[in-house]
Amino acid sequence: KDFYYSDYLNLDINPYNLLNALRNYFNKWGYKVSEQINITPSYFNETSWDSFWHADPCARFGSDETLSFCTKYVIEKNGKIWNLFYFGTEGIATYEILLKNKINLDVLVTQDHGLGGCWTSFCNDSKLEELAVDHKMLPKMILSGDEAWRNYEAASDWFGKFGMHEGNRKLFTIQIIPSHKQNNPQALIQMEHYG
Repeated sequence: KDFYYSDYLNLDINPYNLLNALRNYFNKWGYKVSEQINITPSYFNETSWDSFWHADPCARFGSDETLSFCTKYVIEKNGKIWNLFYFGTEGIATYEILLKNKINLDVLVTQDHGLGGCWTSFCNDSKLEELAVDHKMLPKMILSGDEAWRNYEAASDWFGKFGMHEGNRKLFTIQIIPSHKQNNPQALIQMEHYG
């Protein structure tokens, strides 16, 4: 399984510090970080890190493209292997690149808080939802502390304390709309993708 994480506002996080944190955390549970690989933009069919930042200057809040990176951490336990791709890039542009490369996420975890939400939100009617709909690659589940996207329903109660503001999260799953109600484009996308 592959996991993708994008965050660029934490200056304490860099590939070396993250590797040490991962090793400390995973060792407690019997996992091993066996490899750290620096990934270039070409891995995702791009020519520069600039592609991983939204074109709107307002969206580049606190960014410095010269510090952009992606590191792949290979994590092992009992013969099973997971890959964690950590991006020091902007989340929405990075998500669009993943979609362009036909990487559809089973679970999308969003965090709509922080420094005032930065330039956009990730919930209903967001740029993130628009990209997933345009690419016809909707995640099966969304773990969010805010409103879910259209045609997703709650699959859990609010739980946990996450992030710097210790917000609760709820798991949402996509609704499969019966064929007799498929008169809107969103429903057609869902049925095509999950049918």
